[in-house]
Amino acid sequence: MNLLRFGIVGSGKMAHVRAERIIKNPRAQLTCIASRNHSTGQELADAYGVPFLLDWRSLILHDHVDAVLVATHQNTHALMCLNALQVGKHVFTESPMALSSNDADTLIQCVRETQRILCVGHTSILQSVHMVMKQEVDKIGDMMFAIMHIHWSEDSDKKNPALQMETTGHPFFMGTTLAFPLFDLCHKAIWVEANSSFRNLDTTGKFDSCVTTMQIGFAQGNIGQVIYARGLSQPGKSRRRFVGSRGSLEFQDNDSNVLKISSTGEVDIPIPATDTWQLEIDGFVNAVLEKSPMLVSLESARRIVTIAEGAITSQTEGRRIILE
Repeated sequence: MNLLRFGIVGSGKMAHVRAERIIKNPRAQLTCIASRNHSTGQELADAYGVPFLLDWRSLILHDHVDAVLVATHQNTHALMCLNALQVGKHVFTESPMALSSNDADTLIQCVRETQRILCVGHTSILQSVHMVMKQEVDKIGDMMFAIMHIHWSEDSDKKNPALQMETTGHPFFMGTTLAFPLFDLCHKAIWVEANSSFRNLDTTGKFDSCVTTMQIGFAQGNIGQVIYARGLSQPGKSRRRFVGSRGSLEFQDNDSNVLKISSTGEVDIPIPATDTWQLEIDGFVNAVLEKSPMLVSLESARRIVTIAEGAITSQTEGRRIILE
């Protein structure tokens, strides 16, 4: 095989993002689209001159599809990925890979049995700002503590799936996914304590806004904090700060530099421009066609699911949860 033929399930923002990157890769081809929303699905298919299929099960069985790209709501990821793997397709899915550790384990076992490639799109740890911090983190000494504030304030549409737990899972899943850079730099998380607050949460899991907090302990003795806020009307910026024994690294959304502070002063480290979405698609194509290592391991993707589950249990039971 020297050409990877893609079918995309979904027709929202990320489906458009992925379609654009697929056609830019000379060894990839977009062959069809399937979507729950037939109107937007047809529009996406027409934009790229490919057929629109009425349901995702038809797409994963399509003879001209080698790889299924799952760009749907989070509560469908595990089911669609599993079905696609079982019929012999390679799979790229948006994160998280599942909304339970059991489902994540089932997917990993299926990958072993089918010898197919499953790639999870954890874009946050491939972004240039994270790569800069990863290159510099050893220079600030032993990690002492880290903070990530993730603040989304653009949710004017209360029908947004991100404000519906039935669709996207508990906000701990989104918060943990977006905080992947913290877990990547601080290494193995061994415990979590968590809490959350909602405004106008109803019995179906819909809400107007939320704030979640997680305190995380790591194997090396350092502590992390994640604050994830969604649906707030006031403006706010996401920021991150990593503090070591000899200095710190800091970044705020839309900055063009990472600020490194040490005993010798302050240094602004430029953040190079990178199309991370293209990097992910290219990496997946290389993994399938050349057996190259994946940019994000399945074990790392599963760990995000485990931490989110631990946070939910911590809030429910009001105690610190020791992670497996």
